Amino acid sequence: MALLNTTNRWGGVSKTLHWLMAVMLVGALTVGLIMNDWPDDDPVTKARLYHMHQSFGMLLLLLVLVRLGWRSTQAVPAPPAGSWRLTRRAAAISHGLLYASMLLIPVTGYLMVSSGPHAEPFYAFGLVHVPFLIGPNETLQGVFRLTHDVLTKLFMVLIIIHVLAAMKHGLVNRDGVWSRMWFGRRQTPDEG
Repeated sequence: MALLNTTNRWGGVSKTLHWLMAVMLVGALTVGLIMNDWPDDDPVTKARLYHMHQSFGMLLLLLVLVRLGWRSTQAVPAPPAGSWRLTRRAAAISHGLLYASMLLIPVTGYLMVSSGPHAEPFYAFGLVHVPFLIGPNETLQGVFRLTHDVLTKLFMVLIIIHVLAAMKHGLVNRDGVWSRMWFGRRQTPDEG
């Protein structure tokens, strides 16, 4: 498998970043939903869930920055031959919104925690100290919490749209879009 992208196919680095982040994002979203509903009478488990969610959020922020940096140096596979202009535009917009969400959700989460009451320092995965850049501020924390929550809900809708579009390409259109982001070497229609 080639590491670099071509105009026909995503390379191994792009595929690995895509699928690694997909698994981590599902995990972070799941833990985020669980921790919000976890009973307050079990503060130790609730704190562990929050810490796990925050640690993965910081790692995902780092990975999306790496992914965007990598993408800026690589070719982007062309849309399938014969695809409609409106479909290509919708794909570009949805990908842009996915990347914006992957950047803004961890940033607003960090700012929410940073502007909250600081009970103890935060160490991502118990290893890397992440400093708080904002002092406690209830108003700012509320703004960041609302923004984080709204963006997360929007992101979940975008993920559903992304998965449904990928399934349509793979199961209905059979135009090679799914296979060029998956591992393996199956020839796609646009590779001839």
